[in-house]
Amino acid sequence: MSTMVIDGKPVLARSGATVEIHDPATGELVDTVPQAGVDETRQAIDAAHAAFRGWADTLPQKRTQILMKGAALARQHLDEVASLLTREQGKPLRDSKIEAERFVENIEFYAMLSASGAIRGKHVQLSVPGAYGMVVRRPLGVVGAIIPWNFPLTLLANKIAPALAVGNTVVIKPSEQAPLTVIRIVELLNTVLRQMSSTSFPEPASGSASR
Repeated sequence: MSTMVIDGKPVLARSGATVEIHDPATGELVDTVPQAGVDETRQAIDAAHAAFRGWADTLPQKRTQILMKGAALARQHLDEVASLLTREQGKPLRDSKIEAERFVENIEFYAMLSASGAIRGKHVQLSVPGAYGMVVRRPLGVVGAIIPWNFPLTLLANKIAPALAVGNTVVIKPSEQAPLTVIRIVELLNTVLRQMSSTSFPEPASGSASR
């Protein structure tokens, strides 16, 4: 059985509730996932809050390195991820491979955008001669990402890549119809975080499956 990922660790639902994931083409049982409830949701939010300050204070160049390494690891597992997506969601394998590749490309795009300095503050001249105002861009905190079933990898990247790149942490709620690919991607990203992070904060990506 697959598990949720909270604070970088595998977690089951305290209630013991589960959701079966079936191949829509054959009806075959692909896997079973925990059905998260209020307790697990709170746990994931608390873990993301605990991780926030350490991740936000990480230099943009370091965040870029971590995200690029995560994208590279995901690329190494493209065939595995695409096959899993087809089995749980039903789209043709060719389309699943395109979507998996697009996930990697989106992570890389936002990582490099952050490193380039394109996402930065600015100073503006005020109405008083010689006086300037300063605009400072800061991470907001914990972001909730609800992922639909139809394009789980594309929409996952669209939500988490910009959030993580600029220093926010994320709690991910995948669709109960297609959670397996999202959980697998979170596992891969957290592997890289454990390898590359020199701080003690929990991982900024948490996955859960719930109705």
